[in-house]
Parts: sequence; structure tokens; C-alpha cells
Amino acid sequence: NASYKYFKKIAQYEDLTLKDHGSYLKYLLKHKASMISPGRNLGIPLSTLLKHDMDKFSKDMWNPYVAYFKGPKGVTGIKDPLIKKLFRDAVDGHYKRNLHHAHKMGIDQPLENQLEALADWYSVNKNISSDSKVFPSFKMWVEDKNEKLPLSREARLATTLQLGL
Repeated sequence: NASYKYFKKIAQYEDLTLKDHGSYLKYLLKHKASMISPGRNLGIPLSTLLKHDMDKFSKDMWNPYVAYFKGPKGVTGIKDPLIKKLFRDAVDGHYKRNLHHAHKMGIDQPLENQLEALADWYSVNKNISSDSKVFPSFKMWVEDKNEKLPLSREARLATTLQLGL
């Protein structure tokens, strides 16, 4: 029964093309690159920023993310409920493995992880924007969103000081 479930899961990804994989790879690398400058502006170590979301390259996460975001059964296709479930399972695993998502689990985050989350949110918003070339600078974006973001008082203060707001 376990092998049946495994092969059924694998079969969900047979229709993914090299273009789907390449498109997701391009997005993920762009997301990671877009975090470097904001993260460094917040004083996050470069090593932390380079390790950010590395688990998304793992075999357990790669296919569910590609299928959901880029595949014909995902959000841009027929919206297959099984693809969504496999993606949500992968996302839940990502949240559990990465402290910059601790707020999603109701767990207190160390300051560095909150600041990483802030750079993450900016990068995601910038990269899904219809025109990332005219997207506001990190400082302007934080200034606009700061009070709405799920940051502790300490993280909000650190952000304000680091960015000179």
C-alpha cells in the first residue's frame, strides 16, 4: 500500500515539462537573489541569505512546487485538488524546517529570523509583481507596510534603525 501511494504521487508529476522546471528554477533563483540586498541592509549574514529556501531544491519539495506553480494541473492550469494537497503538504514541511516561517506555526522567532522573513516577503512581492522594474525600493516598501507586517516590536525597531526610517 505504501508503494502504491508513492507511485500514485509520482504519477502526478509525469506531465511536468522541462519548461515548467526551468520556469520555476528561474523564479526561485530570482527570489533568492532579490533577498540579498534587503537582507544585507538589515544586517542578516550573507550565509543565512544564501541558505534561504535551500530545502525547496530537495526532491520532496521540488516537484510539488513546480506542479503547483508552473504545471498544467496547478494554479495556471486545471487546479487539480491533489496537486494543491501535495503542494500544501510540501509547504507545511517547509514551514517546519525553516525558522523564518515560525510565525506561521505560532512560535516565537529570533530577531534574525524575523528579519529574514521580512526580506523574504519583500522578495516574493517584488517577484510576483506585474512589473518588478517599478516595484518600490526595499526601504519604501517597508515604510509603507511596516505596521501591517507580523513583526515583533523588537524587529520593527531594528528594521526602523537599520533602514533609517
